[in-house]
Amino acid sequence: MTQDLMNTASTTSVLLVEDSALEARLVERLLDHAGPGLFCVTHVTTLTKALLALCQPHIDVVLLDLNLPDSNGLQTLRSMLAKNPKSPIVVLTGADETDGIQAMREGAQDYIPKDQLQAPLLARSLRYAMERHRSSLALRESSESLSRLISSAADAIITKDLLGIITTWNPAAEKLFGYTVEEALGKPLLMLVPPDRVEEEREILARIAKGERVEHFESIRLRKDGRPVQVALAISPIRDNEGRITGASKIARDITERKLAEDKLRQQASLLDQAFDAVFVRERDGAITFWNRGAERMYGYSKEEATGRVSHDLLCTTASEGLEAVFQILANEGKWEGELVHSTRDGKRIVVVSRMVQITERDRSYVLETNRDVSEERLLEGQLRQSQKMEAIGRLAGGVAHDFNNLLGVILGSAELLADAKDLIQVQRRAAEIQKAGQRAANLTRQLLAFSRKQMIEPRVIDLNAKISEITEMLERLVGEDVEICALLPPGLGKVRADPSQIEQILLNLVVNSRDAMPGGGKITIETHNIDLDEAYAGTHTSVRPGSYVMIAVSDSGQGMDAETLAHMFEPFFTTKSSGTGLGLAMIYGAVKQSGGNIWVYSEPGKGTTFKIYFPRVDATADSASVPERIAAPPKGSETILLVEDSDSLRELTKEFLQIAGYNVVEARDGRDALQLARSHAQDFKLLLTDVVMPGMSGRELADEIKRMLPEIRILFMSGYTSNAIVHRGVLDEGLSLLTKPFTRSGLVQKVHEILKS
Repeated sequence: MTQDLMNTASTTSVLLVEDSALEARLVERLLDHAGPGLFCVTHVTTLTKALLALCQPHIDVVLLDLNLPDSNGLQTLRSMLAKNPKSPIVVLTGADETDGIQAMREGAQDYIPKDQLQAPLLARSLRYAMERHRSSLALRESSESLSRLISSAADAIITKDLLGIITTWNPAAEKLFGYTVEEALGKPLLMLVPPDRVEEEREILARIAKGERVEHFESIRLRKDGRPVQVALAISPIRDNEGRITGASKIARDITERKLAEDKLRQQASLLDQAFDAVFVRERDGAITFWNRGAERMYGYSKEEATGRVSHDLLCTTASEGLEAVFQILANEGKWEGELVHSTRDGKRIVVVSRMVQITERDRSYVLETNRDVSEERLLEGQLRQSQKMEAIGRLAGGVAHDFNNLLGVILGSAELLADAKDLIQVQRRAAEIQKAGQRAANLTRQLLAFSRKQMIEPRVIDLNAKISEITEMLERLVGEDVEICALLPPGLGKVRADPSQIEQILLNLVVNSRDAMPGGGKITIETHNIDLDEAYAGTHTSVRPGSYVMIAVSDSGQGMDAETLAHMFEPFFTTKSSGTGLGLAMIYGAVKQSGGNIWVYSEPGKGTTFKIYFPRVDATADSASVPERIAAPPKGSETILLVEDSDSLRELTKEFLQIAGYNVVEARDGRDALQLARSHAQDFKLLLTDVVMPGMSGRELADEIKRMLPEIRILFMSGYTSNAIVHRGVLDEGLSLLTKPFTRSGLVQKVHEILKS
């Protein structure tokens, strides 16, 4: 039975090479009897036809008669194997099994004597032949892969038996030791061992025989030419299929150059042993290889204790920018310099100025680190800064006390005279003096808040050119006719986010300062520019971050300032004038910083002064300026207002202000009372006017509760300073309204009118 070549998942394709038609039919019947459809047989009668059939991709197994018309004996098998070594072959032999045994030695998977042909035997032989062949191929591929791996390895790979005879020798071993594979195989490994280390090799072999592994072992071996070579060895036992140890595999790496480099570095480093600073060398992974006496003195660890430890673990190293950033800069630039914090052996934390340099020699990298303890210096610097801070606070307190005592003297004296006044004119004059002193006290408080960056601001996106143009006329009237103001405002200026009223305050104070520096007249120049400040600029101006800014520069042709004056110019109550509070420049400094900007001064005696202010540039459209409603007289109202204020006198005064304006006022001293009133007068209240900071419940919490009860009610907060309840970093939360204390009657009434009518 002959069929075309075909194969399915359950069918074995058999190539039957047999010149006897009778025996071929017998084989086909036997295979069919073994299981219908299990075998698909292709029958050819000659070697030539068989070789052609092997070109087909799906022959599973070959059943081969060695004696064919065009080939005879084992040569037939050799020809088949040469043509397609991947197909398993089962040989058909005569009664003499000699040819069959020899055929298996030369590559056949099995043989069957023709006089023993039976269906089960034949089917089983073909199946087993295929399985053995697959296993043989897999083993051969694995062996070839391992052989390629060993041959291509950069390290020398050597195997030996338990007598120390070399059994494997890869190309890297040839290169390292100078012996060819023919010269090394079968020779004792002791030919590589110096006489003084023979016992060392025997001890290693004894350990391997016990099943131990030898790792990270460094020693000296001999090349063929007699030159010594320093090697790092890793040795493992080799076991057979039953787990018995039959030999050892050894990986040898040449470390001669590394050792020479380490010796050289050690010799160089010994010169550093006398240095006072801590000097140590570490590898790329952080392991310390050198530790000088300065390091022993500074950290308390001996050389033996430190060597081999990872430096940043041993010293608990921290850096302000993070260790990862330090290591990244070191890797990219090959060096790093800065301050680190380390721990000594006794747990003390010290600040060190550190310098790291990466040294690369061939394929190895080291880091040389030099550290100097500056803890005492930093402590003294901190104490000096604290002393300067306390001095500034003392000057501030003294200045505030002086100015407020003057104002309180006016208020108290005028109040006494007011009590004894005989007519209306005297009453009005004394009341005006009290009001004037109170306004001056309020202005002084605002200046202090601006200096401390606690002033409440409402920033908007603004066009500085437009703002400067808007107030230039007012500034010209302020400085007088003998001072010229020149505004240089180039088009295309970027926008900034700031409080417009703060910008006015800053420009007003700078212009007044410049005018006072030019008693005989002169010129003030106000100019703006788009500026990009880079890393280099930021490196010399510590508070500046690189980025895009809008600059305002105010320059004058006045007297200028010396270095001593420049050092104190932004301090509160420091002034070189015969009059004035000394808070103008301090207020400017605080206002600029509160808006996220920076200010710098350039001045020399006789050469004038230039103030440069940098505000961060924003990519946005300027907000439209709101024009306050002009009111000829204080507005009147009739709505009911819930007033909450814990100060009895201020609550009574505020209530009276609102009642004069026509409003109906219900008062409460705290949040709890206000909530009870809100529940009983739920439909009456149109506005909640509340202090922000109160005992028990804050104004913000009260407003949230009442808003839930009366969703339509309007909210107006009052505060004497910027509470975090409604203001963060001096910036009013979006959507909230605030009336700043102290306030006037007209200011209060107008704000209430705006809130109710908005």
